[in-house]
Parts: sequence; C-alpha cells; structure tokens
Amino acid sequence: VRGLFDLAHIGLVGHSRGGEAMRAVVGLYHQQNSPWQSLIPGANFDGVMDLASVDTQTRWTWDVPSVKYVALIAGCDGDVSTLDGIKPFDRMNSYRWEKPDQFKAVYIADGLNHNYLNTRWESPDAWACRGGVDKVWEKTDRQSDDCRHVALSAVGAFVRAAVGAVLAPEMERNFNPLYELPAS
Repeated sequence: VRGLFDLAHIGLVGHSRGGEAMRAVVGLYHQQNSPWQSLIPGANFDGVMDLASVDTQTRWTWDVPSVKYVALIAGCDGDVSTLDGIKPFDRMNSYRWEKPDQFKAVYIADGLNHNYLNTRWESPDAWACRGGVDKVWEKTDRQSDDCRHVALSAVGAFVRAAVGAVLAPEMERNFNPLYELPAS
C-alpha cells in the first residue's frame, strides 16, 4: 500500500459507532508513545466527519482538536435518539486554543433516519420524527435514496473543503451558517 495513498492528507468518515471510531483513530495515533506513529510515520489527519455518531460508548472520550470536523446529525434517529453526535462538536467548540482554520461544524438534518445513512441496514430505526417534522423515508422502505443523497452531498463537500493538498475553500460555505445551503 505504500505509495498508493497520500498519508499526509487523511480524511476519515464514520457512521454511528464508526463515527466515534474515526475520532479514536486520530486520538490513538497522537497518544504519547503510540506504536502507530512508527508504523505509519508522517500520517496527517486533515479532517474527520461523523454521520449520526455515538459518543462515549467506551470509557474514553475522543475528540479531534486541530483537525477539521463535521458532524451530520440525523433528525429522526431511533438508534442514537439522544443525538449524542453533537457532543463532540460542543466540546471541541469550547477549546479556546483551536485554530480558526480548523473549522468545526454540525448539520442537523431533519427527516433523516439513522439506518439509511449506510447501505447495509435495510429497515428504519424510527417510525416517526419528533415535533411533526416530515421524514424523507417510509416505514416500508428497504433503503432511502433521499437520506443517502443528503449524506453523500455533505461528505463530498467536506472532503473537497478539508482533505487533500488542493482544497476547494468555497465548499466550506456548506458548513458555515452565515451562508445559505446550495439549491441542490
């Protein structure tokens, strides 16, 4: 695999428990005396994105300071109904030493169902949305193209804005509430 990947520009995306796992990867790599630093020298994490993730499922708390970070919260989440994925954003947003160019953002996408943010779980985990919000899936759906489209659009914008030697800084507008979201 050496030479096939640009380890100076790593972006990680994880769903549910995988979201917390992506934050753990960065944390474990940077721990003092970590064996990973000698196994993968020069690895640099540009960004981490969580999709409907959990938080503190283990005895450790994983954050990604000094790394660009976005959390996509599924507004109709029956699995992570406490919307725990917002907690890492809240913690990291309070770090006063964080560099401004390492943006942190959160999307709360009303109508999204946790289970439809991947291609393996084939039934909804929530039967309705709180507060009368319209859902973008049906109870009988085995998959939801609409849920997946929202996730893929956000992931694509994040990767273009945060990961790589050549970035598309205009894509950061997707994560800045001062700008309106694109029409499609």
